[in-house]
Amino acid sequence: MVKKISTIAFLSDTHNRHEIIEKRFGIPQCDIIIHAGDFTMLGYEDEVESFFDWYSALPIPNKVVIAGNHEIFFDPTAIKKYEKGRRFNRIKTLNPRDIVPENITYLENESAVVSGIKMYGSPYQPEFYDWAFNIRRGKSLEACWDLIPDDTELLITHAPPMGHLDVNNRGKNVGCSDLKARIFSLNKLKTHVFGHIHQSRGVDISGGITYINASNLDESYKPVHKPMVFDLFDDGSCKQIEKWTRI
Repeated sequence: MVKKISTIAFLSDTHNRHEIIEKRFGIPQCDIIIHAGDFTMLGYEDEVESFFDWYSALPIPNKVVIAGNHEIFFDPTAIKKYEKGRRFNRIKTLNPRDIVPENITYLENESAVVSGIKMYGSPYQPEFYDWAFNIRRGKSLEACWDLIPDDTELLITHAPPMGHLDVNNRGKNVGCSDLKARIFSLNKLKTHVFGHIHQSRGVDISGGITYINASNLDESYKPVHKPMVFDLFDDGSCKQIEKWTRI
């Protein structure tokens, strides 16, 4: 008999609107909450601290987060934007991990077992202007996705794979084909959550994998979407919960 093992809430692309989202929609009662990146707008240290103060205070046992292309504080290779933050004294800490609260699991090309679930998180994406965590399409991105362990059960990336909830406002699929190829070889993967492409928020079930674009803001950066919540079962399957209880 299939048994429920966790209730998971997903957020993405909140861009400093996290408190507005909580006030408007509430935050779900759940065992795990996962944020798939872009929790700030410019990625400066004060914005990151504000989000972490809020996120760490949520009465949820397990809190997981990755960065997105807006979190330049975590990626000094986004040179122009990073140095601008330093000029205006909005980036001061040498190691951004120093301000990640102990009760938050931050993943940057890393795995973690959370409530018995093998997760892997990565902020990288196909090159997008001069924002953070950019890698050119091709061999470099392929090498990045090769780091995903074969036994990953739940994958968290900021950018979508090609062909899954990745259509931009010009009607073009802009996901990563190399990520899609790597996913095909992950035999234990059942759930993949991401954001980045605000206008493609939704759920797509394909090949035994539930793809979730959990973006909370629309293409105009307005906070119009509530958190997405799923029950996860011991066979790896998950079921979306439309009506959930607020914390």
